[in-house]
Amino acid sequence: MMEKTNTKWSSRWGVIYQQIIGLIPKIECTMVKWLKPLENLVKINTDGSRDAIGRVGTGGICRDHRGKIIMAFG
Repeated sequence: MMEKTNTKWSSRWGVIYQQIIGLIPKIECTMVKWLKPLENLVKINTDGSRDAIGRVGTGGICRDHRGKIIMAFG
């Protein structure tokens, strides 16, 4: 059972609130579009990530000037 208490909140709650909100990471998104390489060239795109406990993942793809997949790895 919860006891009722007479908690006095700081008159600076607005400042405290702003400090807490400031701890939340800002997420930014950028739209990108894949561009084909010049004729007779290939483009290799790669990416990787790491999670909070250190596990990693990688991958990539190789495409020709028509956008056709030549190979992919991961």
